[in-house]
Formats: sequence, C-alpha cells, structure tokens
Amino acid sequence: MITSRTIAQTNLSSLRLRPIRAKDAPELARLRAAGLIEQGFLSESEVREFHSTAIREIFTMIRSGELEGWLAETPMRAVGCACVVFWRRLPYADGNLHAEISGVYVEPELRRFGIATELVREAVGSARSRGARNVTLTPKENSRAMYERLGFVDCDRMLLNLSSQAAARTAASPLE
Repeated sequence: MITSRTIAQTNLSSLRLRPIRAKDAPELARLRAAGLIEQGFLSESEVREFHSTAIREIFTMIRSGELEGWLAETPMRAVGCACVVFWRRLPYADGNLHAEISGVYVEPELRRFGIATELVREAVGSARSRGARNVTLTPKENSRAMYERLGFVDCDRMLLNLSSQAAARTAASPLE
C-alpha cells in the first residue's frame, strides 16, 4: 500500500499513463470501489461483493469495446484511472456514437498534480479517435473547474434514476 512516506519518495516523473487492457479489470474495480466509498455510494461491507461483480463487468465491457480507459501507475501500482463508456443512439447527421467519461479517480495523496486532468485528456482523445458525437460526464462539484478547463460546458439534462436505492428514496418522499 502506498503511504505518505512512499509518496514523498516517489518521483512523479516515474508516473506513467497507459491504456487499460482486459487484464486490468481487477485494478479498475479496486480504484472504482475506492472512489465510490469516498463518495458515499459504497460501504466497506459491500466492497467484496462489489469487487467481484465489477471485475466481471469491467472485463466484459473492455472486451466488447464499450469501455476504454487509462491508468496512472507508479512503479508499485495503479494510483488513478479514467474511463470512457461508448454507446450508440438513434442516428444524427454526424453519426450516432456517444461517450461518457466515468470512473475518474486518483488516490487522495496524489491529487493536485494534474494526474486526473491528463487521464481525462486521454479518455477524451479515445472518444475523439472513435468518432463520438459528444462526450458527457457528471462531475462532482470539486472537479467541475477541471472539466471546464478541458472544454466541458453545462447543458440542460434531466435524470430519472431507476436504481433500487434511488427508487426507495423517491417512494419515501411525497410528491410536491
């Protein structure tokens, strides 16, 4: 495990970014779980079950071409990632491939060094090279400025969350 002492000794020039491969599914699942825990979407008691399911799903998505991504690695381990998920919609004049940036995560000790920015740039580059019409994302408030610097803009969208947890919250609160 990386500690503060290890990070102080790690030269960031030894950090490298590389495209993900199917065999990276366990590392992506580990980083995804860490991000979801930090955001309050996953509890420590749910990690084991989540991890095994996430490995299978990530592996399948990579193999099918639905998912591309980038890892940030020190010589010791993966410390960050950014993914882009592809899907098709009904045709537009300029195509029907769409993309979403998802799973952007950098371990807390390595934040504020521009790692997430570079990971997202690579993910956007993947979307651009595949001919996606647009790239969407759902930023957390503390990362909004980074995405704006990369050219993302706010747009009007609506969401109906169909997850069981969200449905339970909606059912518990009366409509106004």
